[in-house]
Formats: sequence, structure tokens, C-alpha cells
Amino acid sequence: MVNPIPESVKRVWDNWNIRGIILFSLFLQTILILFAPFRKSTANRLMIMLIWSAYLLADWAANFAVGLIGDTHRDNQASKPEKSDLLAFWAPFLLLHLGGPDTITAFALEDNELWIRHFFGFVFQAIAAVYIFLLSLPGNKLFIPTILTFAAGLIKYFERTCALYFASLDRFRDSMLQEPDPGLNYVKIMEEYASWIEAKIPTKIFMLPEPTRKPIFNDTDNQTKVVEFDDLDVVHRACYFSKIFKGLLVDIIFSFRERDESRHFFYGRKPEEAYRIIEVELNLFYETFYTKVEVIRSAAGYIMRFLSFGSVVVALSFFHLNVEKHGFDNFDVRVTYILIFGAICLDTIALFMLVFSDRTFAALKKTEHESKSSGRKKPGMATALGWFFALKRPRWRACPHKPDWKPLSLGLWSFIFDELKKKSVYEIDTVTARRISLTRGDWIFEADSENVCNENFKSVRNDLKPYIAENAFDKSLLLWHIATELLYNTDEAVDNDKEFSRLLSDYMLYLLITQSGLMSAVAGIGKIRFRDTCAEAKRFFKSKNVTSDKNIKDACDEILSVNTFAEPAEVKGDRSKSLLFEATMLAKQLKKLDQKSKWKLISKMWVELSSYAASHCDARSHAQQLSKGGELITFVWLLMSHFGLGKQFQINNDQGRATLIVGK
Repeated sequence: MVNPIPESVKRVWDNWNIRGIILFSLFLQTILILFAPFRKSTANRLMIMLIWSAYLLADWAANFAVGLIGDTHRDNQASKPEKSDLLAFWAPFLLLHLGGPDTITAFALEDNELWIRHFFGFVFQAIAAVYIFLLSLPGNKLFIPTILTFAAGLIKYFERTCALYFASLDRFRDSMLQEPDPGLNYVKIMEEYASWIEAKIPTKIFMLPEPTRKPIFNDTDNQTKVVEFDDLDVVHRACYFSKIFKGLLVDIIFSFRERDESRHFFYGRKPEEAYRIIEVELNLFYETFYTKVEVIRSAAGYIMRFLSFGSVVVALSFFHLNVEKHGFDNFDVRVTYILIFGAICLDTIALFMLVFSDRTFAALKKTEHESKSSGRKKPGMATALGWFFALKRPRWRACPHKPDWKPLSLGLWSFIFDELKKKSVYEIDTVTARRISLTRGDWIFEADSENVCNENFKSVRNDLKPYIAENAFDKSLLLWHIATELLYNTDEAVDNDKEFSRLLSDYMLYLLITQSGLMSAVAGIGKIRFRDTCAEAKRFFKSKNVTSDKNIKDACDEILSVNTFAEPAEVKGDRSKSLLFEATMLAKQLKKLDQKSKWKLISKMWVELSSYAASHCDARSHAQQLSKGGELITFVWLLMSHFGLGKQFQINNDQGRATLIVGK
């Protein structure tokens, strides 16, 4: 029988299988450490595919290489002892690779829940490496460098396992919970109270007010001297708030004290300052769930990192001193040097990323505040590192992910910021907070809203109400999107509210149709409605001979010219979910408003729809989106939380502690 695999191919495989797989594993580690950080700033599919492929192949390559080394080691133990020693030295480098780079531990949130699997993988791969090492004894000429590299590999693999464990949702939720508070000793107070009453001594229970907590930041200067709000200030404040609000990702309930502190701070910020703070906060959230930052930024983490890096450097020295004495194969020696220097370079890159990370800047800013309070000079290191902030690329590009990738403009963000800020003024207690979080446009009709003062608006108010709060969210979104498109393309006036409305309209439709995971809580049958509407639009344009090369304005005019005396559902029934002509009726109602009132109302409505979607999307969906380039709706979600908008603030202010007043 003819062998299907030629002998030449077998020889190439036998000579290159281990070398090739190990070098390929090192290449994958390089790809991950350099490109994984781009996940948080791009939704480019090619980039995501590259990182995903490298992430999956990295573990496979390292595990496969360990198996190959184990099989080959037994064959070479007697015939080629020098080769056997090098194979034993290579095995710990695969543990280093299995530990992965600092820039990515999990590709998706679900990977963190598999920390137990990684722990068992850590144990079994360590056993495999020890087994390979024991096979090389007692005559292993690279005994010391192998031991040192093995220690470094164990540390790196253990770091990754710990990072996955700390980022698992149950462990993360437990870490966010405060110490249990049983309150005052009720039994003891009642016993004392009863004893004084029995003694016929006047006694009453008096509530001592809770002492006011001093604000963590003194913002008086920053409100009057905006120039002092530099990049280090941004990071310092973002780190403080991220420690509190990362609990949002696991549905932690906050007190009104925390709400008031955050709201007071953000009330005094400009929109661009708030954006920069939220940007850093989201970056810190990302690092917590997808990188090793929670492990390495601790006393134990620094010690482990020093030992790991030092072990590899010392192993390099020992290998260099021994390599000339024992006649190792020259090519294998070169491969070994590549592995050693590759490990050192990867750790050096990780060190630079650690030094120039947001948390380092925040720590330096904290040191600066302590120095100022003690009368010392500002640390020169903080000033020097502050200069590097201007060189750092934006962490997030909060933009509507449309085909043309229009970035988020300051004007649009300022508009959203101001609208949410106005809305937050009305939230004064838990009942009001819950009501506001459930609104989907109702707030526009509040008695104290600026629109109500407009007589032109009052005339169509009742006609517009059914299109705002009486429909499912997905239906409302599509109705207002179509109406916005019809009015935008038939209105030649230039208006900021008009442009904001168009941008938010397109963005929300994009989320509804293409981001089903993020919008699953509010999407309903949005895709069915969208498809049916598109089908009816195509049929209508075909019947009117409206071709693709015709002016968009003319096409919109054709739709608006249709008589809509009766509701479409009364004529067509409920079988088709098309909203084309129901949206046309909405557009005609909006056309009754004057230019300014019309676009002001529409733009406010889109902020309402986007904030409703942001607050009702699952928090884990927001966390998942951080690894896919980020979304504007996630910025809106976090901004709403900082303004105290939402259902997560349900613990009222502490009324104080009880004490007994005797003899009065």
C-alpha cells in the first residue's frame, strides 16, 4: 500500500514540528499584546477577527507544543541528550505563553466564568512540564535555567487564572458588597428603655443625625478655573467614581448619598469634561473584566511580576554561560534565544503599558493632592508623566457605527448631556426616580417643560401623545425614525436640532437592527416590523415608478402625499407589521409645528428613546460591548447613572442613629 504522506514531508515535520509550533506560539503572544488593546476602540471586523483567532490559537498552540515535546523527549533521551535538555528548557516557556499577555485574559465575559477550567489546565500543564523536566534528569545540563523559567511560567499562568476568577461575575459581585450592617443593638436599647420606664424616669428615643461625609473632591476651584481641570484630574476622578459605579455591571444597589455625591460633581462639569471622565471610567471597566489589571496592580501582583521577570533574566544569564560548553545544535540555540528574548520583550512591553496606564496617573494625582495638603511641592514625576497624556490615543470612539463611521461630535454630546441634566433635576426620591426611568417621551409633556409654553405645541399635543407612550419601544423607535427621515429630507432649513435628530435616529435604528444582543431587552419584534416596512416601501415606490436614482426629497414627498384619513391597521388589519404610513401620519402631525418647535421636540424625543434604551439594556450587555469598540448608548447609560437617573438608587439616606434621652 502506498504511503499517502511522502517521506520528505515526514522529515520536514519531524525536524520542524516543535520548533515551528513554539515560534508560532510566541508570534501569537506578540499579536495579542500589541493588538488586543485595540478592541476597546474599534469595531473593525478584520481587527476583531485577528484578535479572536490569535486568542483561540494561542492556547491550542501552547498545549499542542507541550504534547509534542513530551512525545519527542522520550525518543531523544538516550540518543540525543543535548536535544533532550533543550526540550526540557523549552517546555516552561509554553507555560509563560499559556499565562497570556496582560492585555487580554478573556475575549468575552463568559470566558471569565470558565476560571475553574483554566485552573485545572494550570495544574495539568504544570504536571506535564514537571514530567518533561524529570525525564531529563539526572544529567540535565540546563538544570538551573529550566527551574527558573519553570517558576516564571507558573507565576504567569497563575496570574491569568486569578484574573479570570476575580472577573467572574459572582466573585466580582461579592467584592462589591459592603460589610454586613446589623444596625444598632435593638434588644439592648429596648432593655435599657424598659428599665428607665419601670423606674418612672422620663425617657425618649432621639435620632442623632448621621454626620455629613466630607466630599472627596473640592470642586469650587474647578468650577471657577476650568483650566486647572487637566488630564491627571480627569483620571483621578474617573478612578474614584469607577470604584463605585462598576457595581452597575452586576446590578449593585446604591445609596442616595452616593447618588448625591456623583450628581453634585457632574452638575459642575462641562460636557467635554464629563465625556473624558466617562471615557476613562469605561476604560477601567474594560481592564477589570478583560485584562490582568486587578491581579498585577496589587502588592502580591508586583512581587509576582518582579519574580517572573527576574527569573527569565537570570535564566538567560545561566543559559548564555552554559551554551558554549555542551555542544547544543546551533539552530536550536537560536530558537532558545528567540524564546528568552521574546519573553523579556513581552514583559518589557507589559511594564511600559502598566507605567503609562490610567491607574498609574490616578495614583500620581493622589500623591500630588497629598503633597499639596502637606505643603510639599508637586512631584516632578507626575508632571512629567502628565505630558505623555497628550500622546495617548483616545480609548473609545463613541460613535454611531454606521457605514460612514461619523464620530460623535461635541455638539451632539453636549445636547445629550444638557437634556439628561435637565431631566435629573426632577428626580428627588425613589418613586420619582423609578417613574422617570420608565418614561419614554412622557417627560416632554411635563407641566414645567419648556415646550408646554409654546402655544403651537399645545395645539398638537394630544394628537402626538399616542405616538410617544402608548406603543412598544421598538414600534415607537421605527415610527419616529421614519417620521424623522421624511421631515429631514423635505425640510431644507439648517438647524442643530435637526442634525442631532437625524444622527440619533440613524444610530438607534442601527442598534435595533444590528445589535440584537445589546438591545434584546427592548427590541421586541423590531426586526419583523422593519422588514415589513421595507417591503411595503419597495412596493409603494415601484407602483409610483420611484427609482433609486430619483431625488430622496421627491421620494419622501410621494410618501407624504398619500391620504391617511384612516389608521392603516383599520384598513390592512394586523397581519403586516409595516409602519410606513402610520409614521407618515406622525410626520404630518409634526409638520403642523413651526420649524424650531418641530425639531426641538423631535431631538428631545430621540434623547428620551436613547436614554430609555440605555437604562433598560442589560448591564452585562454594556460590559460586553466594551470589548467591541464601545457604543454611544453605553456612554449615555453611565452618564445617566452619574446624574442619578435609573433604578439602581434605592437606598434612602440614613436618618441617623438612635440614642436614649433620659430625664428630659
